[in-house]
Amino acid sequence: MLLRLLTLALAFISVGGTARAETLVGRWCDAWTPTLADELTIVRRDDGSHEVRHHFTNGSRLVQGLRVRNGIYYVVGGAGTGDNYRISGGALNLHDSDGFIRSAPPVAEGRCLRAVR
Repeated sequence: MLLRLLTLALAFISVGGTARAETLVGRWCDAWTPTLADELTIVRRDDGSHEVRHHFTNGSRLVQGLRVRNGIYYVVGGAGTGDNYRISGGALNLHDSDGFIRSAPPVAEGRCLRAVR
């Protein structure tokens, strides 16, 4: 239910004085350890491109472009390790060229970071 609501949500961001629409694909919590987490947000921008936004427990942020093929979200550029994301049953499954890494459950904005602090 939460993922359905997140998927249908529409956010408007002001960029350089012009409004840009984007669709929220989903938001997940990748808690590596009890004290370290990454809140991942995937959006589809109005130009059809996708990006993943990382917000880490330590306050740092990272935005990466994504290329979507057959329902798989591939990181553009990066370290060349084949990093990609797959949504399955509401969870975000993290993969690299060696295969499955771990699964991240869906989360409401900010809840992931508060849960591990």
